Amino acid sequence: HKANLHDEAITYLKKAIELNVKEARPYQNLAETYKAKKDNEMYEKTLEEGLAKYPNDKALNKLMANLYVQKANVFYKKGNEIKKAANDSGLSQTDADAYNAELDKSKAEFEQALPLVEKAYKYDSKNKNALKILQNVYTALDRPEDAEKIKAELDALQK
Repeated sequence: HKANLHDEAITYLKKAIELNVKEARPYQNLAETYKAKKDNEMYEKTLEEGLAKYPNDKALNKLMANLYVQKANVFYKKGNEIKKAANDSGLSQTDADAYNAELDKSKAEFEQALPLVEKAYKYDSKNKNALKILQNVYTALDRPEDAEKIKAELDALQK
């Protein structure tokens, strides 16, 4: 795995899992090998299998949280791009209906990001990227109490 011999690593790591090595490390290494090969489907599947067997393993939970942050970030970035374009367009001054329609499009993207980033938070409640996205999504979706709760958690981590 560390030598970047991905195909060989996969063979041996699967064997370690098959032999029921009593730790989560083979799952972690196998998942990271799939990630290095850009096989996202097997990366996620391996993390799910590892977490089913070792639900409290910190490394597996962190990897899964990062995966969901990446998935959420696609929608989050798109929502921000739509919102920025609407704000930069001047529509708020000239055509309120068109401006609000664009904001609704951005909110639809944030709605798609929300369950993904909430899953990331579930797997690793101290993941700063997840917390930042979650706070901003809650704010964009007019959920100020939730946003404040997450902001407090983020502030506590940064002390």
